[in-house]
Amino acid sequence: MIRLIKNNGYKWVSKDGVHFKGFFFVGDILYKPPEAICYFKNVENKEHFLELIRNLNGSFSVVIEREMKVFAAVDRARSMPLYFSDDFQIISDCSEDIRKLLGIEKQAVNRTHLYELLANNYLMFNKTVYSEIRQLNLGQALTVENGIGSVEYYYRHVSSIKDIEEEQAKSMLREKTYNAFKRLKQIIAGRPVVLSLSGGYDSRLVACMLKEFGVENVSCYTYGRFDSSEIQLSKKIAENLGYRWRCVEYTDAMIKSIFSEKYKSYFAENLNHDYSFYLQNLLAVTELQEEGWFEKGSVFLTGLCGDLPSGAYVVTSNYFKDQQIDEKFCAMRFYEDHYLNKYQPNTNIEVEILHEIYDDIKTIGIDIKNIQDYVRVYDCLETGSVHSRAYLHANKPHEFIGGEWLLPLWDNDWLEYWYSLPMRYRTSQNLYEQWMQEGLFEKYDVAFKKERIFKDSYQVRKMQLRTRAKYKIGGIIAHITLTMGIPLKRKVDYNNFSVGSVVCYKDVKNRRLINYMKGNFATIFTTWVCEQHYGAETVKESLKLVESFRI
Repeated sequence: MIRLIKNNGYKWVSKDGVHFKGFFFVGDILYKPPEAICYFKNVENKEHFLELIRNLNGSFSVVIEREMKVFAAVDRARSMPLYFSDDFQIISDCSEDIRKLLGIEKQAVNRTHLYELLANNYLMFNKTVYSEIRQLNLGQALTVENGIGSVEYYYRHVSSIKDIEEEQAKSMLREKTYNAFKRLKQIIAGRPVVLSLSGGYDSRLVACMLKEFGVENVSCYTYGRFDSSEIQLSKKIAENLGYRWRCVEYTDAMIKSIFSEKYKSYFAENLNHDYSFYLQNLLAVTELQEEGWFEKGSVFLTGLCGDLPSGAYVVTSNYFKDQQIDEKFCAMRFYEDHYLNKYQPNTNIEVEILHEIYDDIKTIGIDIKNIQDYVRVYDCLETGSVHSRAYLHANKPHEFIGGEWLLPLWDNDWLEYWYSLPMRYRTSQNLYEQWMQEGLFEKYDVAFKKERIFKDSYQVRKMQLRTRAKYKIGGIIAHITLTMGIPLKRKVDYNNFSVGSVVCYKDVKNRRLINYMKGNFATIFTTWVCEQHYGAETVKESLKLVESFRI
């Protein structure tokens, strides 16, 4: 049974057994419906299907029905997810739809999976909180023949390393960036552009490249607290580029409105049991739509997720001091970085999660023997974690108002360029920052430096060790202020979400299970969401898998 029901933004188009949404390039040739349907019309076997989708560069989902066969795939970013029942009898773009069709009780969750959702705010690989419902990971395809299903990767986010000189690396970066935006301009096709513009480098790169390619009908928006330094940077960048700009202030009243009837349909549309909900730009997008600030037919752009391939997470050699670098070491490091931010699970769950990470590492096909090998594998894992599982949900508010969106910095060639660079060019985003500042930002008078929060995960680890006492004191203060119903408005709370923390905390039943040292909005909100959907007692049972809080 094929159940494709989500048509906000990009619409499903169906013909001759092919169901498609999105767009893609093959080389520099653009395919969108109906051309994209024709591209798949002759697919009859898995080998042909995999051969075709390996060549695609874009954002899409596709499902093909043939006699006794079904083929399905998501793009390399998993930007348009697909879910399926564990017996491969149902495929849908909505896991809640599958849950209802299968008659699964809301509380009948896999306790380990729910624990991971509470700990991470998202689930990785093929999981949802229900054992009976799975999903395609980024770069994966599904085949069902005679009722028997299989899932495999057609693409992994890795590339062979090319040891080149720095000037050649910069020249190649310019070439890859310009080619990516040449394709982007083609899909924009003269439509008005709306850009989510922070004070960071990634959205600034997008803004400058739009200017470079003569795209003038650009409106930039930002949001949060007016005292945020990033808002002032955003305004300067838009003004210097001659683009329209607007900031939506996130007042206390606006934050509280998230939990009102107004956004009930947003939560219903985006309930997929593998992530909580993306809220950062939701208020801004809906506010601007209500004002009529967006031009009709606008296409929405973001700078997601340029910091990942360019090297923000690439480690220094200090990270590996006195360590044996292999697949098990990589699995453990990824586990520690992503699964221990809030809770320490019991040994059985830890072993289960580590095995899952290790098994995925083995499918990447790299025998880890040195630091560079480690970075290549970690690239692949990191891309498939918070970047595709959480950050790309920034487009859900755009879909909520019926808008189409593009991902400029997920272009295949641009990503593979970064993956192929020796790590010395990527550590601390050295090459990326230098090329943008000198080669692009100075040209448009937007070469403002952005304050670095951290350089790599080794430095983060050192910082955390030095500030244990600070974390403990902060946890005590957070506990007191939440209990008293007072928002703790830290300087780094750019979006004023501390107000949302207080709203959620009032309804949370498992308060004593919250790690107040990590008691930020995401933690409290995810706990609240899970209690709302799966029940407070179910959440309590899942958190019994916790041995201790993680400092």
